[in-house]
Amino acid sequence: MNQKGFSLTEILIVLLITGILSAIGIPLYQSHIQKAQKQSAELRLAQAKISLEHYYQIHHDYSGASLRSLGIEDTIGQYQLVLQTQAQNYTIKIKAN
Repeated sequence: MNQKGFSLTEILIVLLITGILSAIGIPLYQSHIQKAQKQSAELRLAQAKISLEHYYQIHHDYSGASLRSLGIEDTIGQYQLVLQTQAQNYTIKIKAN
């Protein structure tokens, strides 16, 4: 007998295998993306610290400094940099959205 096409059983097996691979792969991919975003936020935090020290060398205080004025993007995926400045000190941290 010369058959063309796939049987219902073959299609269901392929769908089952695809579902299993998706159930394993998608969470791993999302975890990888989250880790990459966190590392990017930490890198941006280090860049902000360097830029703030450069700002201090020019202005002799930190007041008036902002992430925007330093040219640093404050949002990286689900993470956000938060900067608070005073005349002689600053606080910068990463906050998860």
